[in-house]
Amino acid sequence: MTANAKVIDRTRTPSSPLQVLSKERFSSNPGINETILWLRDQGYPPLPIAPFVPVPKGEKLRFSGKNPSWLSRWDQPCLLDHKPYQERLPTDDELKLWFTHPDTGIATMGGWKNTLWIDIDAKRFSSVEECHQVVQNYLRDARLNTLMEITQSGGWRLGVRLKEMPEFSKFSFRPQGKLVGELIGSGMIAVLAPTIGTVGVYRSLSRIPPVEIESLEQIGIYPYRKASQSNVAPIPLSTRLIGQGQGIEIERLACQRVLGYLNEIDRIAVGDRSDALTAIAREVWGWQNWLQSRGYSLSVDPEAYLMNIGMRMGIEGDRVNRILNSHSYGRAVQVSTPSLWMHGGDRACQAWLKQVV
Repeated sequence: MTANAKVIDRTRTPSSPLQVLSKERFSSNPGINETILWLRDQGYPPLPIAPFVPVPKGEKLRFSGKNPSWLSRWDQPCLLDHKPYQERLPTDDELKLWFTHPDTGIATMGGWKNTLWIDIDAKRFSSVEECHQVVQNYLRDARLNTLMEITQSGGWRLGVRLKEMPEFSKFSFRPQGKLVGELIGSGMIAVLAPTIGTVGVYRSLSRIPPVEIESLEQIGIYPYRKASQSNVAPIPLSTRLIGQGQGIEIERLACQRVLGYLNEIDRIAVGDRSDALTAIAREVWGWQNWLQSRGYSLSVDPEAYLMNIGMRMGIEGDRVNRILNSHSYGRAVQVSTPSLWMHGGDRACQAWLKQVV
């Protein structure tokens, strides 16, 4: 983070001791409790986020540190079906249950009060420093004064309210520009400060009500349009090593069937969603398994990525988990291989990897 970006953590500092006594306590973590109260006061649903829970190799990752879940007072992680809270706010009793453990983080859901969370991803830039410089220049040019946070990985999260929600999710700062992040809309989860993530802490820069705007284009947010394959500049494999915090986009590797699903997520028929998510999951896990065996990785965490895909499809959280933990053709989804490997083996996968990156 640059020296010019001063962090003001308004989630941890109440104005006076009397204010603390007058407020309800849902979490013994002062910062989390302040965020719960702020969300509730603004009409947004506070939702819990349990910390990341590692699992032995080959077992299902259930608690990614980004999906709705909570810790009991006995340190037991529990999954939360978030779907009911697309329609109603949590009760006080629910909040007290979810946030009984001080390590439970805090999130909310996109779409409430037509609020959209703009997620600017640090991994889309050459460094965190470049990300901050670009975002600060963007904020200056857009004259945007709204809710702002720094994510655990050094990216930015901005909250805005729109008259109509957009039909795209990936975005750029200019027409035909490069991909810089994703929009967290209806039914999707936005983790907030001061949650402790797997690589850092979410921090509040400006906790004010999200500003209302006419359109995203008004503030310089445009749909990201992927360039045709022939126009994609080669990216040296050396820049994609896991140790450098980089990764390869699944969209560069996936088969045409899966790309079709990813490009038309919001239009997949209800009866086809389970099969579509299973196909996407097999391709995502397949490439992740194949890449990791060769010292590389995808640019996304498969579990969190697939949970978001399932949410965007409108599939309930428990059902998404069942799909991601399912077996077909005699093997688990999470031990899949790329569809290309089924046709041409390692040689075909290696040739395609060299071609697309």
